[in-house]
Amino acid sequence: MNQDRHRPADSEPVIDEGFRAWYRTCPCCLGDAYPEVRRALEREELLEAARRAAET
Repeated sequence: MNQDRHRPADSEPVIDEGFRAWYRTCPCCLGDAYPEVRRALEREELLEAARRAAET
């Protein structure tokens, strides 16, 4: 995660399994520390829900 501190501000965050586990246990805390990661994970959830809905 430390290597991501110097990435360009407009790039997508690199989300590893640690971020995903943190999001599952405490999305509010993750969002406080890494709001861009929380937004990206929320987008993933929305896209997955839309994909599942389209399959039914």
